[in-house]
Amino acid sequence: MFLLILYFLLPLALCEITIPDVGDGWFPTSSSDCGTNLISAHSFYAYWDGDLPNSNDVNFAGALDDIVLVRDNAGGNIQAIRVSQDDYMIGTFGGNQLDSISSDLLDTYAAVLIVENGMNDYFYIESITGDPKTTYGFIAATGDLSFEYVTEAIKFWSRGESYNFATSRQFINEYNLCEHSADDAYTFINSSYFGDCISITYNSSQTLEEQTGLATDLLYVYNGGTTSFNDGDKVCVSIGAVPDNTQ
Repeated sequence: MFLLILYFLLPLALCEITIPDVGDGWFPTSSSDCGTNLISAHSFYAYWDGDLPNSNDVNFAGALDDIVLVRDNAGGNIQAIRVSQDDYMIGTFGGNQLDSISSDLLDTYAAVLIVENGMNDYFYIESITGDPKTTYGFIAATGDLSFEYVTEAIKFWSRGESYNFATSRQFINEYNLCEHSADDAYTFINSSYFGDCISITYNSSQTLEEQTGLATDLLYVYNGGTTSFNDGDKVCVSIGAVPDNTQ
């Protein structure tokens, strides 16, 4: 959580980035484009550190291929993916109601946007709905803290919250995405591949939903298949490794 502490010490600047027009025509414009799925409008924002170099040799083609392969092999039943390419680490999160094709398109769009603008230590794109099941985020990072940037962003998105750590931000655009209904959503997953989960201390004076703001089905997944806790137990409120409450 050290990155969150640093955030409050950093001024949030508004700068201009180049927004590629490749998104035009990529995303659905009517419900018929989504077939039996739902169509939903999402607002996207870009975040980065410092002044962008505006030109560099970033190329995420290999990383995008790896992400698509992971998602295809999982049959869409994977929300969080982390891959490495050259000196970069890339992470992407798409809630279990987002159609995997929409997630693939968003990953490509985010990569193109970063490549066109360049990056310093990190650059990320997100659409926060307040619900982890429909939230989306993509982050690329480099340097000694790349693992921390990527895994922490993924954990915040898995809560349906903004990573909210940057010196600069800009509204990108609003795009429609295809979403599955709650009944037809992919299976929600957890993974220790992103380090320890964000956790709170359980207090029986409140319900789990009151304490966490998350639905019980998500808490069940994030806590290794249980929502039964004793006072003082650690409760995971994000994706990540589950703490041992027996010690």
